[in-house]
Amino acid sequence: MKNPTVAALHIQGRRLRYAEIADTAEGPSVVTLGQHVLEADLTPAILGVDGEGAQEGLDRLGEVREALSAKRGRVVVPPSAVYSFFVPLPAEVAPRERRQHVLQQTALVTGMGTVTDLHVASSGVRPAREQDGRPYEWVHVLAFPEEARTRFQAAFELQEEWAWMISSEASVQVPRADGPGASAPFALLVGEYDTHTEFSLVREAKWHHAQYTEASEHSEDLGYSLRSFLNGLDVSPAAVGELAAYGDPTTSAHRSVVEAELGREATVLNPFASLMGEEEEEDPSAFVPCIGAALHALAD
Repeated sequence: MKNPTVAALHIQGRRLRYAEIADTAEGPSVVTLGQHVLEADLTPAILGVDGEGAQEGLDRLGEVREALSAKRGRVVVPPSAVYSFFVPLPAEVAPRERRQHVLQQTALVTGMGTVTDLHVASSGVRPAREQDGRPYEWVHVLAFPEEARTRFQAAFELQEEWAWMISSEASVQVPRADGPGASAPFALLVGEYDTHTEFSLVREAKWHHAQYTEASEHSEDLGYSLRSFLNGLDVSPAAVGELAAYGDPTTSAHRSVVEAELGREATVLNPFASLMGEEEEEDPSAFVPCIGAALHALAD
């Protein structure tokens, strides 16, 4: 009997990265790994918006489909390309009522009177402060055009549904070695891309919160965005004991700004460090969201 395999695709600008992982007796093992660099941004093609390079993007999906054998997996997209937000919702409500809360909040955030054209998914993240004596929890909501989901399913000839994730959530799934600051309450993962920089706060190895900022022309803008993110969560720099970077590219210029804000040196994440199998990528950290999403699917 073959080992169960899962796959993940990470769509970021002109790059489409993919990975397939098998669950073996020795642990997760890389089966397939690759990437395509397109002539134009792939995001419009995937998210259901016609644009330059749309057909090329869909053709590339077909090539990736041929390279993978897994029937289940994850699609990873940038938080800047979709509606991604956190909201506190009552914890002890019936699923139907909870769904209504999620749809109402999505309508408010998107400014749409109705969200029938959106695919809306939600998941609990952590407890929130009680309100009126009722328990609440922070919920992450992800919304994007329904057409994107159906277009991807058709292009990939899928029979099973693939869940979608933002890259800042997927990055949290990559195991990290304990460092000098591992005893501190929080870890901060920073993903840097040409279009944006994303922050993921981790507590006790679990996703705590996330935010992104558009690509900064000035380093002080990035520092301000990070301070605002932490201040909004009432987290002091001293409470962040670990700082890890990933992305495409990971540049020392922006990384040094984050290091200065937190007063500690960043490590560059290698998602293959805890995996079996071969990997020959020149920049392993660029595959952090892809590998993280595959590990998330494997754990389901």
